[in-house]
Amino acid sequence: MLPAPSAGAAAVILAAPARAARAIGRSLVITGLGHGTGDYTWSGEWLRDPAAATGRAAREAYRSAGVRDPEREIDVVEMSSPTPALHAPVLAALGLGSLARERVNPSGGMASNYPGVVNGVLRLLEAADWLEAHGGRAAVHSSDTLSGLVADDVTVLVVEAA
Repeated sequence: MLPAPSAGAAAVILAAPARAARAIGRSLVITGLGHGTGDYTWSGEWLRDPAAATGRAAREAYRSAGVRDPEREIDVVEMSSPTPALHAPVLAALGLGSLARERVNPSGGMASNYPGVVNGVLRLLEAADWLEAHGGRAAVHSSDTLSGLVADDVTVLVVEAA
């Protein structure tokens, strides 16, 4: 079953560390960024490994954040799994397959709705809420599947409480 689509808008203000130190409000540091895309139809990768783009994005994000062992170093994940069938493959591709259940989408994730292009920002804001309450490090996964898994476009962030 697919989540119900919804419309939404969101904004995130990014700032250099010196400027961010003077800001009032949420304070997170993006320490890692990775991006991956599907290979469309010619190789059939999207059928063999529907989370391949997630794996590529996660490796890049973890490398840039200095994360060597995601299951030990990531405290929580807010991720996009557009269908229940993709939940386990996406979690495994993020290297977080054995993360405690309550640390995976503590917000509920996409179970209630799919906010379209706002999905990535919503996942980031949900991770920010968790980090403000608990501290630590989070992985944020956004998958834009508006055109389906064939043209999957994935972003993975590593964010930390400042």
